[in-house]
Amino acid sequence: MKNTEMLKEQSYIFTTSVTGASPKEDFFVELFKFCPDLNCDGLPLRVLKDFDELINFIEEMEMN
Repeated sequence: MKNTEMLKEQSYIFTTSVTGASPKEDFFVELFKFCPDLNCDGLPLRVLKDFDELINFIEEMEMN
């Protein structure tokens, strides 16, 4: 597998929002399959809600 193919398989685009009412430890990140037009339509592939989920996601990416 070429490095460029691996990059394509693991490329995501994300959306997030921040409000003043949310605790600092909480956040909301929706991960979508990367599209060149940066489109985030449809259901997200994954939703991350806190730092533990984010760290687990990064570790999973590193293992693949």
